[in-house]
Amino acid sequence: MRHRPKIIADIYLPIHHQLASFGTDLNLITDIYSHFAAFPQCSNFLDEHLPSANRHVVEDTAWAATEVARKKMPSAAAICSAEAASA
Repeated sequence: MRHRPKIIADIYLPIHHQLASFGTDLNLITDIYSHFAAFPQCSNFLDEHLPSANRHVVEDTAWAATEVARKKMPSAAAICSAEAASA
């Protein structure tokens, strides 16, 4: 590339994640799936409410939601968008 692009502006967008699961009790969740970037964004909640849950990094948050929906296990949850959670 002969010319490198230059950053000329920043845009700040709010990020809203959902914890999607077929379970209804947080205490039963043992496995959480999401994109690697979502885990630090949700670390305060996860550390407080699900400190011992296994965290599985996957390709993206939509895939996480699809995988949890496919498994239909109340012990699995996905960190994803509201759109992915309702699909």
